[in-house]
Amino acid sequence: MSALVAPQTRPTATMLAASPLPAAMAVARRLWWRI
Repeated sequence: MSALVAPQTRPTATMLAASPLPAAMAVARRLWWRI
């Protein structure tokens, strides 16, 4: 998890605590976008 929580993904990590599913999907989308 630490590796996924990058400086830019910090806000997303905060959302993760509030809504795991939507946040996880958002993180996955961002990771795919980066690739």
